[in-house]
Amino acid sequence: MLARVNAESPSISTTADRATDYQQPMQRPFPFASLTVPVLDLYGEYDYPAVHRMAPERLHLIQQGGNPLSQQVMVAGADHYFTGTSDQLIEQISDWLDSLSW
Repeated sequence: MLARVNAESPSISTTADRATDYQQPMQRPFPFASLTVPVLDLYGEYDYPAVHRMAPERLHLIQQGGNPLSQQVMVAGADHYFTGTSDQLIEQISDWLDSLSW
């Protein structure tokens, strides 16, 4: 889990309140439509049901952002935490970063 300091309030918040993790409600919509930078939405074949259920919405929002380098990828055999599939995770991210031609 990532932690960050909220600029408006010096308290520490976590990304958990923005996740589609197991039994965690959405607090805010995904901001993908407003992002112009490339986005990689990576999830596992055996990810949580909510992650799968919301994949079409995430893809639609990513496409609204309009960056042709953005991608949504489902990793075969992976769960939410990529248990035992870290090599696939690394390969997917590396391939996507290489495709950015930065």
